[in-house]
Amino acid sequence: MARLRIHGNIPRLDDASQSWLVSAIKHSPGLHGYPASTWTIRQLRELIFRRFGVQFSASHVGYLVRGYGLAYRLTSPTSENLPRATAQKSQSDVYAARRKVAAKMLLDGESAGRVSKTLNISERTISKYRSMVLDGGVEAVEQLRSSGRDAALGPEALEWLRATLERSPMAHGYESELWRNVDVQKLIKERFGVYHSSGHVRTLVGKLGLEAQDATTEAAHGKEAPDDQ
Repeated sequence: MARLRIHGNIPRLDDASQSWLVSAIKHSPGLHGYPASTWTIRQLRELIFRRFGVQFSASHVGYLVRGYGLAYRLTSPTSENLPRATAQKSQSDVYAARRKVAAKMLLDGESAGRVSKTLNISERTISKYRSMVLDGGVEAVEQLRSSGRDAALGPEALEWLRATLERSPMAHGYESELWRNVDVQKLIKERFGVYHSSGHVRTLVGKLGLEAQDATTEAAHGKEAPDDQ
């Protein structure tokens, strides 16, 4: 309501904004983080709000799409009437798809600024994604939960990890005498298929009452730090 003009008219998009919107509707929703081949009114309303800061009614968005001659790019209206739990899952899928798109764009060499602007994700978050992608590929970003936190290990997994870290790394094919942070990171990925950032690995190991060496610790002892750490 606050965005309506004083005389009550719906705010308009300028020519450049409408051109961008037409292009977005013509292309796959997947480019904007929506895992589908066609658009829904709800998705377009969200996209317009994220991109332009303007909130249109569902009926006005439908009017715009029809006016552009792009009604064929919309899914059936009945698909909008989803149960609450299904809608929440759908939103979670949207975030997951958006993270995947961001990761692929970064791998293709796109700048953090461009990815941030295209997907409406903060540059700080994109920078985090970049370090994760360089370390663990697209899968590393895909495994994040919607909250942005690393996927959690269950009680049994944590108990296995504790028992393993109390033994020598050599028993698992690592050449170092002490567990290194990067080794624990690889161990978790190989055993559970879950990527944890270096910082999260340090926190996790600390909570288990154990300790792992990092690159700075090894350097302090006169050892050369591995290139991939």
